[in-house]
Amino acid sequence: MGSPEDTIRQAHKTNIKVFCDVTNLKFAKKVESLNANALIAVNNLAGGHRGNSSPEILIKELVENCNIPVISAGGVGCRQDLDRMLSYGAIGVSAGSPFIASIEAAITDEYKQACVDYGEKDITMTERISGTPCTVINTPYVQKIGTKQSWIESFLNKNKKLKKWVKMVRYMIGTNAVTNAATKATYKTVWVAGPSIEYTKEILPVKDIVAKLVN
Repeated sequence: MGSPEDTIRQAHKTNIKVFCDVTNLKFAKKVESLNANALIAVNNLAGGHRGNSSPEILIKELVENCNIPVISAGGVGCRQDLDRMLSYGAIGVSAGSPFIASIEAAITDEYKQACVDYGEKDITMTERISGTPCTVINTPYVQKIGTKQSWIESFLNKNKKLKKWVKMVRYMIGTNAVTNAATKATYKTVWVAGPSIEYTKEILPVKDIVAKLVN
């Protein structure tokens, strides 16, 4: 998505703190040098776009080598998960998937119910949304369209001159598909979620979901 340098600079002018998603130490050190206020360590259990490292490896590496706070993202569906991330050195967690099936979420009831009906074993990786691996619920529609890039997309992504534009178009198409699946009645069910939906057993108010995570 490009360098966050200008975003950080503009935000700091109005005292807004900026937490940057990072998937490895290289990017963590880069955003730290750009004066980010904290790191969101996106691990390999995150929903949507995810990293490649386990929570333990990623959090500990960032805590040991960076001087700004580390927040863990991915793999938190219950209090035990939360405690584990904090034990690795994170000061908190960024949790998304547990809140999909919340009463307040402005999405379809079908998407919410899918997070109740499906579990960890039903999460799969797809390259069809933005051109990079993204975790989604393995619905019949996802199975139908496949999870790999087409040969044309794969070929174009290897072209240095065209790669940027191909990714931009793929991201726009994929994002529109995800938005439509989340907010409208459609058979194109591309529902983004992480394996932590394993702990989603019913649709609840946000306050009850928070209480389950912290109590």
